Amino acid sequence: APGEGGERHAAAAAPAAVVVKPKDSSGGDGIWLCSTEDHAGTAASEELWRCNVEGAVNSELIIMEAFLAEEEWVVNSVSRLGEHKVTDMWCGPPKALQPQDRSSPAQFVYTEHFLASGSQRRDDVIAFCCAVLDALGLQSGAAHTEIVWTAHGPRLLEVNARPSGGLPRTPARPNQLEALAMSLFQPDRFAELPLAPPDGGFAAAVVFLCAPFDGWLRCEALEAIVSLGTFHRFDRDLLGHHGGTRPVRVSRTVGLFSSPGAVVLQGTCDEAVRSDAAEIRRIEATGYAAMLEPVIAPTALPPPAPPPAQCAGA
Repeated sequence: APGEGGERHAAAAAPAAVVVKPKDSSGGDGIWLCSTEDHAGTAASEELWRCNVEGAVNSELIIMEAFLAEEEWVVNSVSRLGEHKVTDMWCGPPKALQPQDRSSPAQFVYTEHFLASGSQRRDDVIAFCCAVLDALGLQSGAAHTEIVWTAHGPRLLEVNARPSGGLPRTPARPNQLEALAMSLFQPDRFAELPLAPPDGGFAAAVVFLCAPFDGWLRCEALEAIVSLGTFHRFDRDLLGHHGGTRPVRVSRTVGLFSSPGAVVLQGTCDEAVRSDAAEIRRIEATGYAAMLEPVIAPTALPPPAPPPAQCAGA
């Protein structure tokens, strides 16, 4: 329920740290990691009625999630009349928690996610996600579900009744936006889709860049990333960037919104995609320049143009 009482009751019942966050925000905005009732109360007081990154006011409840720093899964799906179709799913390491000041929200740095290949764990996550959608009564529309795999199996973090943010990153077709349109305008074709894309034939990853300080992302680093064999495109704040034509101004990465951007990799071999994801981290190790360092190699000035010829007799 809205207001402070609900948050205090939940915090008192929680045995360990919990995440307190606005219901309608996104991307790590306004996240608090709380271990006491008073701390949860502070989080509620700070976040309620604040304008969030989506441009809306946090006027409803503050939701709470268990803090689980374990393998993360993201499942994008589309449903129609209770029939669920998974379009793409990703797994990767937990977000990196930054040093926290109890008087301000926590910051989590995104690392990388890989398109999940066939396995028993993948099948278990799909079954768990579909059961969650059924339990919530989400019968039609898109969903972006976040799950953590623990020693006791899958555990739900949250379900967002919307498509995944940004453009689709999977090479599999139909992607989530295409499947959503299909569910609305071609229901017979939607019904023929498998529960999840078949395994094999493609691989992908999204790698979130991480700047160690305020400065610049060098042209050479951008060119090196673009030259990778599985490079597909830049994403987020680098969307539309085409390589090393100019350096990019960056801030020290402390969360998703301060990341320089992301890199989408696609290929036919999971090993190649993972190798290029690791190479991006090696490129980043020397790819940033501090504010006073040169970020573009100086070029010689062109020779001055000759004076215009004068007419005879002038």
